[in-house]
Amino acid sequence: MSTQRIGELNANAVESWLSDNPVIPQSKGKPNRSAISRKFGITKSTWESNSRLKALWTKIQGRFVPKSNMINSSKSNTKITEDDVIALLNKKDDMIIQLQAELARTKSNAELLRRNLAAEELLILTGRYIPYNVLKDDSELDSELILNNEIT
Repeated sequence: MSTQRIGELNANAVESWLSDNPVIPQSKGKPNRSAISRKFGITKSTWESNSRLKALWTKIQGRFVPKSNMINSSKSNTKITEDDVIALLNKKDDMIIQLQAELARTKSNAELLRRNLAAEELLILTGRYIPYNVLKDDSELDSELILNNEIT
C-alpha cells in the first residue's frame, strides 16, 4: 500500500472520529496531537506533510474545549466549598486503603507463586515430590540449593 493511500486512510479515520464529537485529549491545556497520533498510528511528520490532516488538525484545535482544572476554578464562577474538599480527601483516603489492600493481596499471591515455583523446580530436578508445608518462608529457593550442590 502506498504512503499516499495510507495518508488518505488516516485522514478518513480522523475525520470519522471527529464527526462523532469525541472528547479531544489534552496536554497542558491544549489538544494532544501525540495522543491522537497514537490512536490512529499517524507519524508526527505526516501531520505536517498531509494537507488534509493539516486541515483536520486546525478543525480539532477549533473544536477543543479545555477541561477545567480544580486549581483554576478560583478564576471561574465555580466555587469549591470546604465540604467538597473534605469529601475529595475522604475519597482519596478510601482509594489509598483499597490500593494498600490490593498490594497486600498481590504480595501474598507472589509469595504463593514463588513457593509453588520452588516446589515445581525441585520436583523437576530431583523427581521427588516436596509437600507445600515443608517449604520455608524466608529461605532461598530449594532449586538454587540443589543447583549449588548444597542439598544431596
